[in-house]
Amino acid sequence: MSNQNQKSMKFDTHEELLSRVQRVEPPAFLFTRIEQRIKNSLDYSFSRKQLALVSISLAIVLSINVVAISKYANTVKQNANSIEALDNSMSLSTSNQLYNE
Repeated sequence: MSNQNQKSMKFDTHEELLSRVQRVEPPAFLFTRIEQRIKNSLDYSFSRKQLALVSISLAIVLSINVVAISKYANTVKQNANSIEALDNSMSLSTSNQLYNE
């Protein structure tokens, strides 16, 4: 019983404290200041020169990557062909089967 009394007393004190809370008036032009800050923080603009430089740089990097990957693919194909030729010349078995069953 005492536990319930303690809970009800706590609730009463909290309710009494909350009943004393009053509404506070915001400072003048607070909303317009907040809107202006948001507008200023989102106001990013790039010049055409900056956009052109970035796009040209990306195009150059992309073309270098394409050339490098195509040369690597050709090298891998040539290495595979030379390994097969070596296997054939030495009469090596390319089978992964270890036992004849």
